[in-house]
Formats: sequence, C-alpha cells, structure tokens
Amino acid sequence: MEIKQLRIFLVVAEELHFARSAERLHVVQAVVSQQIRRLEHELGQPLFDRSKRQVTLTAAGCRLVPEARAVLDAVANAAASVRCRSDEPDAPPHLRLGIAGGSGTRVDLVLDHLGAQFPDLLVTLEIGQVWEQLDAVRSGALDAALVRLPRDDHDLDMVPAWVDRIIVAIPTRHPLASIPDLALSDLADLPLRLIPSEQNPAFAATVLRACADAGFEPPTGTPFRDLQTTVLELGSGPPSWTAMYEGSAQALPTERVTFRPVTDPGMAVQMWLAVREKTELVDALVEACLRVRVL
Repeated sequence: MEIKQLRIFLVVAEELHFARSAERLHVVQAVVSQQIRRLEHELGQPLFDRSKRQVTLTAAGCRLVPEARAVLDAVANAAASVRCRSDEPDAPPHLRLGIAGGSGTRVDLVLDHLGAQFPDLLVTLEIGQVWEQLDAVRSGALDAALVRLPRDDHDLDMVPAWVDRIIVAIPTRHPLASIPDLALSDLADLPLRLIPSEQNPAFAATVLRACADAGFEPPTGTPFRDLQTTVLELGSGPPSWTAMYEGSAQALPTERVTFRPVTDPGMAVQMWLAVREKTELVDALVEACLRVRVL
C-alpha cells in the first residue's frame, strides 16, 4: 500500500466519479482506475461499487476512509515536526521546493535571488507529478511547488510565476531547420513523435490543440521513447519532429537536431507557484518568481 494510492482513494471517495477525480488530480482517468484496482487487489476487497450509474463506496471503502485520512494526517504531522526542528533559532533557513521537469534556468535565477537574501539558505528540490507536488504542499512536506496546471487549485494560493514556451525539435539537415520564424503549419506534413498522453496529458493536449488551431492533425511518427533518446534519434532516419519545454532543450545539446520556437500562441504553458502558508522565506520566493517572470 502506497501513500499516493491512499491520496487517490480519498479523492475518488469525495468525488464518487472517476473522471472528475482524474481532472482534480491532473492525471488521465486510466491512472486513477489502475491505482484503485491495485489498492483493492492488495486489500482483497472492492472499495467502490461500480455496478450502478453512480460510483458508491462499499462497506470496506467506508471503513478505509477514516484510516486513510489518519495515515495522511500522520504524514503531515511528521513533516510538520521536521519543519519545526528546522525552524529552530540556530538552524539555517531551509526551503523545500517542488519543481516541474524542464523548468530550465529560471529555477536557477529564482534560487540566485533567494541566495542573495538568505546566504545560508539550504534548498531541497523535488521533482514529481503535479498532483503529488500539490499534495506535498498541502501536507507541509513541501514549502511550495512550481507546477504547470490547466486550472487553479481551490485550496492553495496559486501565484503566476512565468510562461514556459513549448519549442519544437527537427533534424538539422531538414530545410525547415533554417527558418527563423517557424509556424506549426510548416510541420503539417512531418510525423510527430509526441509524448503519450498517459505520461503527460496536459502537455500532449496542449501540443495537439495547437496543431488543430493551426489547421492540421499531425501524422504519427515512430513511438516516443524518453525525451533524450527521441531527440537523439531525430538526427537520423526519416524526418520527424517532437515538442518539449524550452527548459528541457537546454539540457539536450546536439548539432544533429535544431530546436526552434514557433510563432503559434498556443505553444506555451503557465507556470504557477503553489503555496499553502506564507512565511518570510516563502514571501521572498514569491518575489523572486515575480522578478523572473518579466525576463
């Protein structure tokens, strides 16, 4: 039994709807169903009755709700205990910050701003899924998290940090690589190697929606592997393209592939700073994000 399974279970128990639960957790519905099935298999009991039009808790599910909440409360209390220890007068300031993959150099700039104000600052960075980061902020396991969200979160303060551009990667040998003002429509005939929606639903939906707004549905290319492997493979074989956050490209230098921004307005995602409670350090973090936003 895993903490994330209990968190997903409680969301479904509150929503009594798998699709709404997936939307709230910012994952695809298949992930929610899979985690609930695994939890039910481990417990040897069905937790939800899916036989009716409306999802309902079984007797076992009803018994698990207070127990799951107690476990998550214990996790939050443990985090709070550690936080109190780190807030002792002689302890250096400690920031536990969740970050999104592909954040690039902006996180470095934010930490540089903080370091100027807090020379002894200790920073712990955590990378994870959006819903995991938000749950960690809610529980106190993280002081704040930089996340990309399709909508605001109702029980946390969501501060707009900056806008992340989505750029494209194409083989350097392809004629389109030399076009400075590239538009998505220029890529309409090239196969797209896009990260599967089950791995990153918000990103995949953003790219496909931008392509649709540009008037085309991209042909599917060779299946996407991991980002680094896919980018390296673009340099050889039949021409194709992929998309990524601009920050990700900074860590993938290769002369065989050219990274290009596109002129389409839909190829960008808002980065948010999620915070639960304000402290002097968190206030400084918010100010640092606002400074970086204008770059």
